[in-house]
Order: sequence, then structure tokens, then C-alpha cells
Amino acid sequence: MFTLKYFQKGTAHISSRQPDPVDKLKAIIARHYPKSLTAR
Repeated sequence: MFTLKYFQKGTAHISSRQPDPVDKLKAIIARHYPKSLTAR
């Protein structure tokens, strides 16, 4: 469904061919960690 790249410095990149799964995952992450996502 999506790919997750995790880097040693503690960041991660989430990507998918379809935006729906990524948007839902971002909403879940933002709910638990509000300052962790960039405003894009």
C-alpha cells in the first residue's frame, strides 16, 4: 500500500501511489505527535 523510509537521524518518508492511505496515516500520526509533521 505504501512505502516507509526510516533514516538514522530519526526522520521518515512515507510515500504511496495513491494519496488516500498516506493521508490517513498522516492524520493518525498528527493526532498522536502534532509537531512531528511538516506543513505541506
